[in-house]
Amino acid sequence: MEILNLLSRGEEGLCPKALMAKHNFRNCFIVVPIAWMAVIFLFSHQAGTESAAFSGSITAVVIKFASLFGLYIEEVSAHSLIRSLAHFLVFFVLGALWYINFCLKGMTSRKAAMLSAVIGIAYAITDELHQLLVPGRACELKDVAVDSAGVLLAVGLGHYIKCKKFVEV
Repeated sequence: MEILNLLSRGEEGLCPKALMAKHNFRNCFIVVPIAWMAVIFLFSHQAGTESAAFSGSITAVVIKFASLFGLYIEEVSAHSLIRSLAHFLVFFVLGALWYINFCLKGMTSRKAAMLSAVIGIAYAITDELHQLLVPGRACELKDVAVDSAGVLLAVGLGHYIKCKKFVEV
């Protein structure tokens, strides 16, 4: 029924097939942020030793790369920074994906931003609580703060860009 409403309303320059494809894309995009949440869950479900080994290998590469330029980076500090940066970036992507999803659904930018922020921060909290059940992992308030900052920056940038676009038009 919704497809018929779209077709009867029409969108400038779009044939019925293109309208249906656009509608399907908008409805199917929700799979993307949910899939990203599953990826986050899988990383969070790694045992502490496995997680430390993974981030440790990335730290070793960063330290080796820095040494090519004559820079000395202390391993413990680099490891902590890389883990925090990973948290930030992973949740930045999550916030952006939820924001895009809600904008594709036709929500106002403000409503999409608020809902994306709530979902992203709630998931950051549940992600850390989940880690209480994983051997060698811990629930850290610092990680929730870093995750939340990533979500909020993504959503804030999305809202700013979208609003700026409409102001200039």
